[in-house]
Amino acid sequence: MGAAYITAALKALVAQYVSPLFAPAETMRMINSIMHRILRNGQHLTACYAHLNRMLLKLTLCSAGHPPTVIASKSGKTELVEISGDALGIFDTVTFETKEMDVAEGDRLFLYTDGLIEGKRRDRGSRREGIERLAAACRDARAMELSESVRHIAGKLSGETETLDDDILLMAVEI
Repeated sequence: MGAAYITAALKALVAQYVSPLFAPAETMRMINSIMHRILRNGQHLTACYAHLNRMLLKLTLCSAGHPPTVIASKSGKTELVEISGDALGIFDTVTFETKEMDVAEGDRLFLYTDGLIEGKRRDRGSRREGIERLAAACRDARAMELSESVRHIAGKLSGETETLDDDILLMAVEI
């Protein structure tokens, strides 16, 4: 199936199931039940569901096989939030870990695809090294305007002239 079809299906499922009625892990399980039926063997998706309660300044994260979320606090501390969970579409029955944490105004949340931290080039290193490079780049870009920091981090990790062999997406949210 084409990426456009899968993206459209996922967008419709998110619109259908993201609701205060369902906990993040429940939402992921419902999305998985549909994706499991429509994806072919070997196809899967990773995802991270982030819910911010702005009144209580509580962030809830739920992962479906996604790389760790990077939280760069206003104070300068950078944290990798690793959460276990099955990728979407592979198994009929799945489990997802959820983590809730306190956040503060000015903290930044970075979500990204694995194409940003992995690559076929030998000098890119391991996945873990890519994650650590990303966390360091997020920390280094802390003083920059949010949109400028995203361009800076993506450029630093992917390289301006590198031929892309995977999707690359970096999204930043400032609390």
